Order: sequence, then C-alpha cells, then structure tokens
Amino acid sequence: MKVLANDGLEISAINKIKKNGIYIETNHLDKEELIENIKNYDVLVVRSNTKVTSDVLEAGAKGNLKLVIRAGVGIDNIDLDYAKKVGIKINIKSVDYNLIDKMGIDGDYDLLISNITTANTGDPEIYLSWYWKTNVNGDNPQNGSGYSNREYDEILNQLSVEFDKEKRRQLIIEAQQILLDDGAALFLGYPQTNIISTKGLEGVVMYPSDYYWLTNKIKPAKA
Repeated sequence: MKVLANDGLEISAINKIKKNGIYIETNHLDKEELIENIKNYDVLVVRSNTKVTSDVLEAGAKGNLKLVIRAGVGIDNIDLDYAKKVGIKINIKSVDYNLIDKMGIDGDYDLLISNITTANTGDPEIYLSWYWKTNVNGDNPQNGSGYSNREYDEILNQLSVEFDKEKRRQLIIEAQQILLDDGAALFLGYPQTNIISTKGLEGVVMYPSDYYWLTNKIKPAKA
C-alpha cells in the first residue's frame, strides 16, 4: 500500500505508519503534480491546503486511488459530488459521540476514524483495555474491531493489579508497541495544545485533557 500525505503529518505518526509496513510519502505536490502522480497511490491524506478537485479524483480513479482521508475538521476542500461520480462512496453523518461509540462497539463500519484523548487522568489503562483487549463472550463490548492478542491481554491483566509507577509505565509501553506491531490501529497524529495566559492570572495549569483546563483554581493574581 502506498500513501501520500500531501499536507504532511507529524514525524512520530509517519514513523509509526512505516513501522506497520506501509509506504508513505509527504511530497506537498501542487495541483498539476498531484493530477500527474495521484494514480500511483492507494490512499491520499489531506488537511486544509490540498484541494481534492474533480481533476484530482478523476486521475486517481483511473489509477490505484481507493481512499481519500481528510485529517482535520471540515470537508469543503473535497469535491464530494464528483467523488460519487467516479465511484468513491462517501457517507457523512453529523452525530453525537454516543452514536459513534455504539457504531464502534457494534463493529458497524469498514473504516472508523476516531479522535480520542487517551490520558485525561495521565494514565491510558482504561482506554487500552476498552478498545483492544479481547472481547470474550461480550465482557468487553467496547472492543468492536474484533482485535485479539493473547500477549496483549496478559500485559493488560498485569497492569490492572500493578501500582508501581515505573512498572506501569513499562507495561503501557509494551502494550502500545504490540498494537503498533499488529497494526491494530493507524495513528494519524498526536495534536499538541498550548495554553497562554496573562500575568494577571494564577492557577492556570495545562492538563492532558481539556475537561480540566477551566477550574476554580484559576483566579486573579495577587498584586
């Protein structure tokens, strides 16, 4: 499989994709170059800069292009009508998180793209268990992908009873490496967030999740 991330991806995401045996390029082709070369790629990943016009889609449909992924918010840079014309089926639904979550649990998808903050408490154990630990007789319904790995399950079992911080950290690293090696998920990026405040405030702290950014500890700074 050949992937073109024409608007780039974070280097950490690119390295993980390569580790899963997927060939990826970040060439930043202009429109004419994209039309000329898109036939050679199976997947096109774009952000905001690349315009996926009818010319691009037509050229891709005549070659190997099977999938267009929009990494980010909005799809106004993709010609959806023409995508349907050349046989690329696109279904777009505006739904709340609970419905998306159910689709994942039911396995009601061919490709599920999800954005998850996996460490709102600073520890990703619950998410590693929910989404990828083996679902045995319905005891872990959050794993709707069908992914199963005995070694991974054993590490998660150890993690559930381990309280030493350094040992937990090592188990988490081992579990995540198994997911990467197995290609259980394709991680497209790791967003970075900054908080900027004036000297007039105190108690402003950057936490892993936005749930905790605005708290009652933020107050005017003492003069």
